[in-house]
Amino acid sequence: SSVTATDLVDSEVALKLIAQLPATFPLGSTIVELIAKDDAGNEAPFDLEVRVIDTQPPAFTTPGDLILALDGNTEIAMDDPSVLSWLDLVSAVDLVDGEVTVSHDLTADLGPGVTEITFTATDAADNVSQIVLRIELKQAPVMTQLEDLVVVATGSDLLNEDFPPIAALIAKVTAQDSAGSALSVSVSLAEPIQFGENIITFSAIDADGLSTDQTIRVT
Repeated sequence: SSVTATDLVDSEVALKLIAQLPATFPLGSTIVELIAKDDAGNEAPFDLEVRVIDTQPPAFTTPGDLILALDGNTEIAMDDPSVLSWLDLVSAVDLVDGEVTVSHDLTADLGPGVTEITFTATDAADNVSQIVLRIELKQAPVMTQLEDLVVVATGSDLLNEDFPPIAALIAKVTAQDSAGSALSVSVSLAEPIQFGENIITFSAIDADGLSTDQTIRVT
């Protein structure tokens, strides 16, 4: 609202600032000094208080939801390094206070499925921000399990992944994600395969980045 002054005689009274107003008012209270002057030259000083309050809550920076593999377990501890690292990535910054403390309501170990976690940040003016993130526990891809292979070969055989016994071994390896959908399996081996022990590594990764590996020894 505007500031006005009245006089017993004059219909309009001029108002004058004693000091120049700041370009922006700081947080808190600022006293503005004014003088009211009528046509007869009578003056009346008075003070006006301008109060600036913080109403803006902190803003979050988050890593997004987390997906973890159960790997045959029925739960993952709330202090698992993967969980703690993810929690530490959630931060909040306030326009006035800078970085502020973030709390969360994760108080128990995590079971299969989705767990919602509420993060809260409060600034010095008691403005509160909250955000909900999720941790989902899923089974890692399932891969066909094979035993190590012993191959009989002669010095004239070309020992690579196309060598029939090795090709047959590779063809047996399949993988599925937690929903039962087939996944491609990558194969890693050093060629040419040497006489003696060789390592073949099979890997499968699903759409959420969960992976399964298997190592086979071929002799």
